[in-house]
Amino acid sequence: MIAELWDWIKTIVIAFIIVFLVQMFLFSLAIVSGKSMEPTLLHKEWLFSNKIVYHISSPELNDIVVLKNPRIADNPDDKYFVKRVVGKAGDHIEIVNGQLVRNGEVVEEPYTNSVIEGQQEIDIIVPEGMYYVMGDNRKLMMSNDSRIFGPIEEATIVGRIDGIIFPFNKFKWF
Repeated sequence: MIAELWDWIKTIVIAFIIVFLVQMFLFSLAIVSGKSMEPTLLHKEWLFSNKIVYHISSPELNDIVVLKNPRIADNPDDKYFVKRVVGKAGDHIEIVNGQLVRNGEVVEEPYTNSVIEGQQEIDIIVPEGMYYVMGDNRKLMMSNDSRIFGPIEEATIVGRIDGIIFPFNKFKWF
């Protein structure tokens, strides 16, 4: 009886260690909090975050990423953000007349349903090793992103969102 109990305890401990390591280094669950990524992602949706992908490659334009809040001191409750990569190192990013312009060309953004509201014009070259990220919800004051905190370092990005896993009727891979 004790030997069987000890086997169960070992199995459970090993399972917890494996789950911990997988979540720590490979994949994790992210939950959307807020409206900054609407209409692509909605409040309280559960997302599959791929943590290993950026150990073997770099973020690409249009990737939806999980990043550490670069201004955590301003709001300690928001440790992570989910945003879209809209500019990479060397890209010339502008916001002109409510539109995102990258390297002199207006970016087609089928994932958003509004122009960029209330934003004074932005004109920046993304520095080496950095990314420019924005929420898909471009309405006034709906996304805390690079328009507010500037470009982010690559080390700030902790994973790529590869899909919605809950609610089940919204399940899909990107």
